Amino acid sequence: MRRVGTLGERDDPNAAYEKVGRRIKERIVSGLPPEWSFEGKRVLDFGCGAGRVLRQFLPEARASAEFWGSEIDEPSIRWMEEHLSPPFRVVLHGETPPIPAPAGHFDLIYAVSVFTHITHDWSAWLLEMHRLLKPDGLLLVTLLGRQMIGPVLDEPWDEDRVGHLIANCGQAWDEGGPVAFVSPWWLRAHWGRAFDVIWIRSGAQPCEKDQTDVRKGTHDMALLRPKAVTPLSREDLEAPEPGEERELRAAQYNVRILSGELARLRRHTVALREALEQSNSTVPADGSPATQLAAEGANAELRAALQTVYESRSWRITQPLRSVADRLRHWR
Repeated sequence: MRRVGTLGERDDPNAAYEKVGRRIKERIVSGLPPEWSFEGKRVLDFGCGAGRVLRQFLPEARASAEFWGSEIDEPSIRWMEEHLSPPFRVVLHGETPPIPAPAGHFDLIYAVSVFTHITHDWSAWLLEMHRLLKPDGLLLVTLLGRQMIGPVLDEPWDEDRVGHLIANCGQAWDEGGPVAFVSPWWLRAHWGRAFDVIWIRSGAQPCEKDQTDVRKGTHDMALLRPKAVTPLSREDLEAPEPGEERELRAAQYNVRILSGELARLRRHTVALREALEQSNSTVPADGSPATQLAAEGANAELRAALQTVYESRSWRITQPLRSVADRLRHWR
């Protein structure tokens, strides 16, 4: 339950979890076209977690609809297989496509707080959504936009420079994972190459971390329908929009955000190195076995923390920035 959203210090976390799931279902249903019916439909909850929202569709699943859930977290899928399947069908997938399901299989795919965390692989997953949907199917997603950038990044919203903004790269999923912000103009330009954008609504979905305090932000929502287009590649979706000056502005802004993350990562690494050096210098050569064992254990923890930094995605992603900085220092 806590993996898909902070429950806070509540008297009854089970009831809070259920309430959030019901409210999100209501938002999904209210966003569908007036003529929509679940009867005879196939629906996918992309990134279903442990079924917080999916379980709310139990009446529809027991009637005539076929509901699937897909997730990258194996323990969540195994729990759902034991407790919620049937009537729901659940499948495990990786951090990159595909999802084990046939092409053109679903009438509706909804993704709650999923594309909000997909950074560099957004185009691959968008093409996978296109593959899985029927020609007249619908894709409903929540997005990070105007109301979330302050609470998450402490930055002001400027639609013209956000575009597709990624941050917190390499952050552990248990700590919230990486985040991706999307401007409406950028979504229409890039996602619009594969989908017709029916609508985009700002603040349509309450933030899962706190459903009552609007000051903590709300997710945007978008409803889309796949276009009948010739096969597209990731490069086709990612290419800058011709003649769109905001593309450069958005790229420059993202470089500034990532550069700030790199600076914080460097400071953290230096602090770990200094702590390790100090710890090494204070290991007593003639101390008791227990004292030496404790000191060696502390050193091992510091070395492990430093290695985690070096192996993190943030460290790998920012390698080009570090290389440029090193060349500049050499040139000077």
